[in-house]
Amino acid sequence: MVLRKGNEEFNNPKAEALYECREESAWPIPRTQYIKYHLVVGGSLSTSAPSQSQETTVSYQTLRSFEKPELVQFLTAPMGQDTEITGHVVARLSISIAPEDPSSVGEKDMDLFLTLGYIATSGGEIN
Repeated sequence: MVLRKGNEEFNNPKAEALYECREESAWPIPRTQYIKYHLVVGGSLSTSAPSQSQETTVSYQTLRSFEKPELVQFLTAPMGQDTEITGHVVARLSISIAPEDPSSVGEKDMDLFLTLGYIATSGGEIN
């Protein structure tokens, strides 16, 4: 297993060779600590589950073009310590479609693209 720490160049074998490697004998890793994060109004992720009175709806327009995509993003507060995320990430979402024109006909489907990113305190994504 390769442990990425820092912001070495992406897809650069020489830079990536600097990452620490560690052998694991079992999967999932026996000392794994599973942590649930919950989507929170305002675009954050929290380890505290919202109460039913705090549950809400997040709406956004569908993808109109690849040049100006519409998206919804949720972020954690900066991690206070080194954090390792290894293995399968699971997302449970309740979603629905509400057409702009309720009288419209045709297929009503959606594609969801969920990504887990590493964002520096400066706001830029670390590859």
